[in-house]
Amino acid sequence: MDILVIIIAILITISIVFDSLRNGMTPTPSSQRVTYAIVNYLSKQKLNKNMKVYDLGCGWGTLIFPLAKQLPTAKVHGLDNALIPYLYCRIRNLFCKHKTTIHYSSFYTFDFTDANCIICYLYPKAMKQLKERFESELDPNCLIVSHFFAIPDWTPIHTIEINDLHKTNIYIYQPKHSYRPKK
Repeated sequence: MDILVIIIAILITISIVFDSLRNGMTPTPSSQRVTYAIVNYLSKQKLNKNMKVYDLGCGWGTLIFPLAKQLPTAKVHGLDNALIPYLYCRIRNLFCKHKTTIHYSSFYTFDFTDANCIICYLYPKAMKQLKERFESELDPNCLIVSHFFAIPDWTPIHTIEINDLHKTNIYIYQPKHSYRPKK
């Protein structure tokens, strides 16, 4: 039995390392302070009751599950293409009162054009690649919440500074206010 546990642990580790190398980032959970700030901010907004929220690269679900609980009428979607965090979220979702939808998919190709809100905790290269999709595909009123990494050349409509070790910033964007289309 001990050898089986060791083999499973090794396979999980290999999977996480492989997905981290493939994606260029590790599945890093949002801190409690950041999660609280984002959930608190979104719950105070006058948003559509049936809004669609997409967490691009949801990882271990540290944001999607509190969001689903705080915004019970919202349709909360988590996207991840790292197998172990995806499976973890799927299993965790089975035991949650407020369900989310977990997608095993890349956020580079997934259709999130119906989003009312997008949440990102992604590295700068990913934010740069997603910027073009945000500009061309999203509704101008869609909220984009990015913590730690800003969208290049965009101006946030609001910034929340978290009093943590890194002085983490949460950037709130809205396409109609945050960028100017090229003429």
